Amino acid sequence: MNNLAISIKNLRKERCSLLWDVILTIATFGLWNLYIQYRQIHFVNKIRINDGLPSVVFVIIFSIFTFGLYFIYHEYKMTKKIHEILGHRDQVAVEILAAVITFFGFWFIVDLYQQYLINEFVRINESSVEEVTINQF
Repeated sequence: MNNLAISIKNLRKERCSLLWDVILTIATFGLWNLYIQYRQIHFVNKIRINDGLPSVVFVIIFSIFTFGLYFIYHEYKMTKKIHEILGHRDQVAVEILAAVITFFGFWFIVDLYQQYLINEFVRINESSVEEVTINQF
């Protein structure tokens, strides 16, 4: 088990407004979600260094070539990794539900849930000392 110290100042910018994400996703016909994907992948990769999450460009290109099937897997994997960061074990049903919701075209709901989890992580750790130690598994 490795430990990684992260400055709270750097974490604060990870908290984002869910309402603005919804508004901007609708207003841009889903294009804002590309930025949301970037932001969330960046968060997970920052917390869990070398954890194997691909770049947003890879996710987009591979999703196109697999007719969206890879994106379903990506949303499952992203939800699982965020749960692991938060220490939520045995959330397999929620992670599978994320994939099913994505399959039916409601990926923005999964992204909102993921951002909610990220916001909770930041909120919980803001009240702690200036530096947080996060266990990597």
